[in-house]
Amino acid sequence: MNKVAQLFYDEGIEMGLAKGKADLIRCIRKKIKKGYAAIEIAEVLEIDVLHVKQIAVLMQNYPEDTDVEIAARLLRGEKQEQAVR
Repeated sequence: MNKVAQLFYDEGIEMGLAKGKADLIRCIRKKIKKGYAAIEIAEVLEIDVLHVKQIAVLMQNYPEDTDVEIAARLLRGEKQEQAVR
């Protein structure tokens, strides 16, 4: 696969992952608007509280972003963390 094709492929994979995570982010956004604490959201959704807090921070820092855009930011951050390790 040439570099351009690989770039499009990678971008497509990232967008697909972001759309999948967007459903989770949508649920977290709704719970936050209802006044739930991060620990409560984590317990209800059965996910790590640090993950909920990370998403909440992104939502606060980028209030104009859609759930898919927040998910893409989250995924890019995870890739950067893995590259550092």
